[in-house]
Amino acid sequence: MMKKLILTIALSLMIILSTPVTSMVKRSIVFNINQTALTPSTNQVTFVYFNGGAPVYTKAQLNTFLNDILEPFSVKEITDIDTYDRLENTTVLMLLGQTDLSSVNMDVLNQFLIEGGSLLIALPPDNFSVFDTILELFALKPLGPALDNSSYYENETNIIVNDSYMINNHPVISSVFGNVSKVLVPNGVGVVSEKKEPLINATFESYSLIWGLNSTFIDENNNEKLDENEVYGSNVSLVHVVETWYGGRVVIFSSIEMIIDETLLNPKFDNLMLCKALAYWLGYQIGYISIRDILANPTFLDVTRDKLEINVTVIITDENNATLSQIQVNACLVRLNEIVTSSIATGSGPDYEARLNVSGIKPGVAYIYVMAYKKYYGYFWAKGPRITLYKPPVTIVGVDPLILVFGALVPLVSIIALSIYVFPEYREKRKKLREIEEKVKKK
Repeated sequence: MMKKLILTIALSLMIILSTPVTSMVKRSIVFNINQTALTPSTNQVTFVYFNGGAPVYTKAQLNTFLNDILEPFSVKEITDIDTYDRLENTTVLMLLGQTDLSSVNMDVLNQFLIEGGSLLIALPPDNFSVFDTILELFALKPLGPALDNSSYYENETNIIVNDSYMINNHPVISSVFGNVSKVLVPNGVGVVSEKKEPLINATFESYSLIWGLNSTFIDENNNEKLDENEVYGSNVSLVHVVETWYGGRVVIFSSIEMIIDETLLNPKFDNLMLCKALAYWLGYQIGYISIRDILANPTFLDVTRDKLEINVTVIITDENNATLSQIQVNACLVRLNEIVTSSIATGSGPDYEARLNVSGIKPGVAYIYVMAYKKYYGYFWAKGPRITLYKPPVTIVGVDPLILVFGALVPLVSIIALSIYVFPEYREKRKKLREIEEKVKKK
């Protein structure tokens, strides 16, 4: 994503979305400035590594991920998240194996998310409950150690997952870096979706990118065996993904050990390929929706007309300039940080068109925004042209009868009547004045 030039707007409840959502609460949203390129430049995408909170692994042990995989991007390091300026211009905030998050201001983190920021989380094997507050935003919970009682690699705490337990058509699993077919999850923590209201005020999509085998379970009571009522199988999320309405993404690794050097450099598994694809997905280089060339006609509208429509056209492709299928596109008219009207765009790609009905909208300045959503890609927003709604000065067509009567005829009749009434008296006085003048002359 480009450096965060972000506009936060309040979203009215009138916008209609057809995609299935986990939460339908929509009061605010973030729009990014219109994108003109197929993808943002990598050096304009900033990953911030939070090195506070007593992480279980050092930067040196995460060298491959932080320095090799993230090498094309801008990478910064911070030790606390107490004010929002710590996250200024941040694309992805990385919380990797922390055991103490007391230095993280949750209000700041929440603001970061609602302004379109993304999170990369890797859970520690112990003290993972410190992430409860963050995951509660999305109605998720790290429940306990993820074990596999049929593991074929060293011991039951190391879970091997093949491609039967992944979303194979996800742009991360099948990417330009190759197809992920075998992943090692050492000392993982099982994440589950809770059946309760999420705390974040946003619509989002939530799903397991990689999940447990039939023999995988969450050992809640730490007795190292599957007990009745313990979560197992596909309900155990090992890599979880959230796509937020605001345009950000959240990736949750069930284990920090999935991304340490020892695991990434193991040639038996595809963890390196998985991590690289995920980094590029979070950095908007793959699985990206390019929204560009937004045009609106007309851009100046007289609100006194009986029927008002704005025709919006836009070009939408993926990062390779290819047409996207199964994509939802919405055009919105935004004024004073609020969506006043919206319409679902139609088209077969890459060209889309929408008609916005703006009848009844008061005069003022507004802007066109376009939202595009595709499953496993996420939500993308772009800003379009300025729209001016105006009311022209009052003009009179023909003669207004009231103005004619009261403005012209009444004064004229009054003058005539007054003249008729006054003129005889005037003549009489004028006659007497002349007689007096004659007498004066004779003297």
